[in-house]
Amino acid sequence: MQYIINQEIFYTLSYNEENTMKIAICDDNEAELNRIRELLEIYACDKGQKFFIKCFTSSVELASTAEFEKYDIYFLDIIMPVMEDRQHLEVVKG
Repeated sequence: MQYIINQEIFYTLSYNEENTMKIAICDDNEAELNRIRELLEIYACDKGQKFFIKCFTSSVELASTAEFEKYDIYFLDIIMPVMEDRQHLEVVKG
């Protein structure tokens, strides 16, 4: 079972539960963003994995959270308005 709250997905677990992988997805194309999220949801259910997924439609939005929010995996669109792939990586790496 899952709960969707502001594009953040919780799989019947608390945010800080052990073995939960934090994943950020950033894509300005909402169809692609949703497709990646759906594939991760399917994988999580099939493999019994626990994911916390946060979706961003703007590179600026992702960059603004990079200071205080770290993720285990980042799925980044390489061509985005304002910031492109290398700029994303520099912000994420800190």
